[in-house]
Amino acid sequence: MNKKAILASSIVAICLVVGALFFTNAKKPATTPKTAIRRIGTASVSRANLSSANGQDGAKCYVAIDATVYEIADQPDWQRGKHTTSKGLAYCGADLSSVIDQAPHGRKILDQLDIVGKLK
Repeated sequence: MNKKAILASSIVAICLVVGALFFTNAKKPATTPKTAIRRIGTASVSRANLSSANGQDGAKCYVAIDATVYEIADQPDWQRGKHTTSKGLAYCGADLSSVIDQAPHGRKILDQLDIVGKLK
């Protein structure tokens, strides 16, 4: 083999190796997380039951918005019965109809929450 053929073969071999390394180490596209199945309940929730679901001492966290009661569960911004970034405006056991529109996420967050039922 002459020098040009050896050089060409070497370049092709290097390109193949680099290409193989690139494709095997390339990031896989991010997968969309599976959407959790949203539960929609039909319970009738009294104001007393709503206020007792205050997210403290093991109690569930319910909030009402426009007479619909939602359960807050597994939401990192909610701790010990309070929405940590709301400066005290949002807390478990309350009707938040008057403050939901002040939140940066607005009402679109409600689509991610389970519905307990309707506020009496």
